Amino acid sequence: MKRLNPFPAKNITVQLFFRGFLGSFGLLGKFYALRHMALGDSTIIFTSVPLFETFFARIFLKEPCGPFEILLLTVCLLGIILVIRPDSIFGVEDSLVLSEQSVHYNSPLGIVAALVSVFGQSTSGVLNRSLKDVPVNIITWWSGMCISISAAIACVIFDVDWVSSFTPKLGWSIFIGMISYVAVCTNSLIYRFEEAGISSLLRKVTDVLLGYGVQVIYFGDLPSITTSLGVMIIVVSVIFSGFRKIVSKKMLFNFKVRRFLFCIIETSEEVKKQSQIEEGQKDDETNSS
Repeated sequence: MKRLNPFPAKNITVQLFFRGFLGSFGLLGKFYALRHMALGDSTIIFTSVPLFETFFARIFLKEPCGPFEILLLTVCLLGIILVIRPDSIFGVEDSLVLSEQSVHYNSPLGIVAALVSVFGQSTSGVLNRSLKDVPVNIITWWSGMCISISAAIACVIFDVDWVSSFTPKLGWSIFIGMISYVAVCTNSLIYRFEEAGISSLLRKVTDVLLGYGVQVIYFGDLPSITTSLGVMIIVVSVIFSGFRKIVSKKMLFNFKVRRFLFCIIETSEEVKKQSQIEEGQKDDETNSS
């Protein structure tokens, strides 16, 4: 069995370092956003990651990002504004609430944490794409190391007594850690086979359905009309972006198939002509003899 070096070439090590810490910032931001925002609202903001991945992939990896993607990104930002409903635009109280039982607790800390999480997830996704030739074990090793360091720093900054808060729920903490490790491994494998933007499309749409399903069914928290409108805008933008990439890849695949078949037909015709020439030469030799 070949031993893997956790410290590959210098440029790869730098990318692994930034990928690990950006991913850890994304996870920490997601954690605090889920604690200080409505579950569905924070989830729908996380759903915009594919569009931001497409934008950053264009800058760093030179992947395609045309006017259509820029338009979708702009529309998605509008949807995010409708979801977070900043007081400077909508006022302190939002009167467009579907139910009096609806609880909206999107604090400024939660909004900032959600945006930091989007930035961290999108940039780490782009770095995942650039590290597609690096073994998954090395990527997850760097991710675990960076996340551990970031979590320790966060405990010091926020003065968290992690021993007393961790011990009573040790089993759940281990279970979450195992699931998170599986998620990191599968997420790293995704970027080996797909572009940075489309790879998280299905995952994010599923997050929205589960997030708002839990918020409405379990917590009984109905979203406001403005939030519902923002959700629809973001989901439609993400779906349009994903389907456009799927259609373009399918068209490219069909073009390659047609080109392959054309080459086969052209080659067979050339072989047929060559065989006819050889048969004609043999007939001429026979007649001359």
